[in-house]
Amino acid sequence: MQAGKGTTKKIVNRDAFSHFLASLTFEQEEQFKLGNALFRKVWVSSPSSTQASDGLGPLFNARACQSCHLKDGRGHPPFDASRESGVSMFLRLSVPPGEDDRRLALDGVFAGEVGEPTYGTQLQDFAVPGLRAEGRMVIDYTDLPVTLSDGSVVTLRQPAYSVADWPMGRWQRT
Repeated sequence: MQAGKGTTKKIVNRDAFSHFLASLTFEQEEQFKLGNALFRKVWVSSPSSTQASDGLGPLFNARACQSCHLKDGRGHPPFDASRESGVSMFLRLSVPPGEDDRRLALDGVFAGEVGEPTYGTQLQDFAVPGLRAEGRMVIDYTDLPVTLSDGSVVTLRQPAYSVADWPMGRWQRT
């Protein structure tokens, strides 16, 4: 077993990350299942009649963690960005650190990165009713032909990221 006691005996398929480890205790399995339920929960903005699910926003990338982390895994870029959204991706924002910013950034989560002063470290492309999102991530691809060692040519796609629909200010009302 490649992961020792951590190896799952479930069928290895696209749901592999949704299974708990076989070596978990009963209490640990309970914690896993509670966490997984929160991960799959679809949140709504408050106040709402569903108090157990409210608390979304004011800005967000998706209403459920699983919306971005497809099948509990990593997201992926859209194949055709003109027709698909990048819902399972987000755009990291940062500015070059100043001397004071460098020390503060090292104390934070993203060492060496300083968030854009108005928008922070991540573009939030959805908002609760009455507010505007921070913008919309745009992905443009450039085809790059590459010759392999056997002489065959493959085409890679190089993404270029930009932001459309920037609001005038962070909390500008629609």
